[in-house]
Amino acid sequence: MIVVCGLVGAVTIHLGGIPLSLSPAIAALLASLIFGYLRSVYRTFGRIRGPALRVFNNVGLNGFVAVVGLNAAPGVITGLDTYGIALFLAGIVVSMVPFVVGLYVGKYVVKCRPVILLGACSGARSATASLGALQEVAQSTLPAIGYTIPYATSPIVLAICGIIIVLLMK
Repeated sequence: MIVVCGLVGAVTIHLGGIPLSLSPAIAALLASLIFGYLRSVYRTFGRIRGPALRVFNNVGLNGFVAVVGLNAAPGVITGLDTYGIALFLAGIVVSMVPFVVGLYVGKYVVKCRPVILLGACSGARSATASLGALQEVAQSTLPAIGYTIPYATSPIVLAICGIIIVLLMK
């Protein structure tokens, strides 16, 4: 069913010359959320044995990490050749500061449970591999509760903030 929803998401509708599409990734995510909800309501729906589920999770996460690494490597090498170690250090700062701020705000301002907070931080960074690691360490799927909404909304917030930054730099 997720494949069918992904194919539906690939359809582009033109309204007034503007192409509109749900995108296969968002359609598959929505299908996953719908079927996850149905699974929570109807316990017999979508039953997959534990060992098979672990294999799917590990193969999927490891494949995802491998593909991301293979696609990113040429750009990283080119960037390091051009900008040197400053690019590497800037990447560390840009990656760590929002995460650390999110952890402190989540813990002290929002007073969120740590397992859900870490899931939310993984979702905000679209870091599916870290969600898998969290679930493995917690021996629970509870981090996924915090993962879903930030995963869905962070690209929208990122796009809006990018537009704002570009407008401010004019």
